[in-house]
Amino acid sequence: MLTNKTRAMLCGMAVLLSISLEVSACSNVFMTNANPDTGEVYASVARCMDFELYGGNIFGYGLPGDDNTSNINMQSNPINHKDWITAYGFIGQTLLGTCVINDGVNTEGLYAGMLALPGFTQYPEYNPADERPEMGVMELATYALGTVANVSELLDVDKMTGKLIEVQIVGNAAEIDEQFTGFAGHFTFHDKKGDSLVVEFVKGQTHFYSHRAGESTIVEIIDVLPKYRAVYNNTEGAVLTNAPTYSWHLKMCSTRQYSKFFDGNTNKKWNGAFMNGSGLVGLPGDFTPPSRFARATTLARLFPKPMTQDDAMFASYTVLQSVIVPPGVNPSATNFITWVDLKNSIFNFKPLFLPIAGGSNPQISQITLITSSLYEWKTFDCKKIINGDLPVPVGWNHIKVSQGRVLSEAYKQKILNDIATPTPGNMVQEVEFNEDQ
Repeated sequence: MLTNKTRAMLCGMAVLLSISLEVSACSNVFMTNANPDTGEVYASVARCMDFELYGGNIFGYGLPGDDNTSNINMQSNPINHKDWITAYGFIGQTLLGTCVINDGVNTEGLYAGMLALPGFTQYPEYNPADERPEMGVMELATYALGTVANVSELLDVDKMTGKLIEVQIVGNAAEIDEQFTGFAGHFTFHDKKGDSLVVEFVKGQTHFYSHRAGESTIVEIIDVLPKYRAVYNNTEGAVLTNAPTYSWHLKMCSTRQYSKFFDGNTNKKWNGAFMNGSGLVGLPGDFTPPSRFARATTLARLFPKPMTQDDAMFASYTVLQSVIVPPGVNPSATNFITWVDLKNSIFNFKPLFLPIAGGSNPQISQITLITSSLYEWKTFDCKKIINGDLPVPVGWNHIKVSQGRVLSEAYKQKILNDIATPTPGNMVQEVEFNEDQ
């Protein structure tokens, strides 16, 4: 049983934090290509949410013209909040019903996702000498989706321009109670042009990793200062998982450490006969972040280049399937999937069956595919919903993230109780949200 002090440390985002590599895991796969004849770009993102708590049924959105103010709730004396007006409408999934968007897309085809990076994340502290307005890390995805149309507008590492240079990024958390805790996370951004950006916070410094469409290198800079610049060769901005840091994963790729189990040849001879796929013998099959990164990266590189948008959608979802975490092998099994069409700004969402404790053996919730639509794909057409051409899908809770969200005292206590009494065994805890909460 958790002590009151420990509960207070956990209640800020209603998640059970851990430095273990097995806990709070997620995977993100980005597949893109340009048609060599027409120049048309195809781009898709698939993401799985692997988490101990299920919070995947509150849909968040922002509308053009919304006023926003950064809520730096982990600073005792913030002096210069960042204010901004939403320029581009966006939709996505919220983090446990807060105003934090942890996975979404805007009308211009920009995607933003937040994944866990436990054990390595240390957010920057407020610097009173920095005259830029403060932006909290938990508002980074909402800020990006609402203010920029593509990755280069967010940050251009060559010109040293972009929205991320205009703010001082500091630690903060989603507000649920009087106590707060910072979720250890990193961010990935993709756009319909094929560009990517990963943002991490290590040892109090902000690391930016930029990948341009069609290139095989990734450029890293720290705190948007040109004095530190690293280039990782033989890499692509296609996959993000969890700890260790992104640079660690990139070094494994750029130094060809993965060649110990794959040398580029998928078909080798066994007893005089070619065996299809035998060149991948040794590809790691466990569900740790390094193995998921290696597996998804290898398959993404092998996958035929998308020549249509349907190809891109098929590619991202197929590669993601290789890293879905089944219940029982990890406390943070996959509990929902998002699948985003960046070309058309369409956000697809699918919750998965969640295990519950049943005696000494894990059982599956008593919901059948025939009688329930709870676990079917839901499609959110960002442009049509934001423009008012389509209503929010019936049966889905939704909140306007720029307006803030105040949770009832009873519901706050429910979250704390769920944390204090997790499901026994290597299973996930199911938390349901109702519209009146």
